Amino acid sequence: MQRIDTLIVGAFTIFLGLAAGFFFAFTNPTMMGFAHTSPETYVEAMREINRAVRNVWFLLVFAGTLVLGALAVWRSRLHWPVVAAFVAYLAAVVLTQMVNVPMNDAMEVWTAETTPPAPEIEAFRMRWMAFNTYRMWLSIAGFAVLVLFAMPRRSEIAR
Repeated sequence: MQRIDTLIVGAFTIFLGLAAGFFFAFTNPTMMGFAHTSPETYVEAMREINRAVRNVWFLLVFAGTLVLGALAVWRSRLHWPVVAAFVAYLAAVVLTQMVNVPMNDAMEVWTAETTPPAPEIEAFRMRWMAFNTYRMWLSIAGFAVLVLFAMPRRSEIAR
């Protein structure tokens, strides 16, 4: 690969690692901590987190990883590790848009009268966490493929 290609794939790797870390931090310890709070605390805390996450830095990582991934796929001429990492992250983004964001939106409009009872909130929390865990593992898998791809082969080390 040329230098610019290496920089693009390197930036994609770093951004994918940041995204994987974000999803990991939500699954462990954030959501695990919420399991020990009241349903009201969980709902209010998630609302605040969902509002706070709408910032330029998160958007840069979340969307930037997708853009860098697409650029890396194109520049790497469809090299399989780059494609695999991109597809894994794309799947995480699709899950985000199809499951987690709609759940966040539903939670945002709950009022004192429309908030589900505690058992339903617990089921909601478990579903949200399950899909976040899928996003986490997809991102970690993509990151791992890129890191392993970047490591020198045994034959290259011996030279």
